[in-house]
Amino acid sequence: MGGVWPRRAVWPDFSREEVRAFWAEEVQKFAGTYGFAGIWNDMNEPAVLELGGG
Repeated sequence: MGGVWPRRAVWPDFSREEVRAFWAEEVQKFAGTYGFAGIWNDMNEPAVLELGGG
């Protein structure tokens, strides 16, 4: 958890297999419901704006 504009945020730990599997399943469900051509990850890295992680 860290302080990020506009409020605190958390990041998935994609180094863990179960997290990658969970996220892939969520994206698959979203795509099946709404359809899309791609995903834009606006902040593709964890960015903490408060010293000490907020």
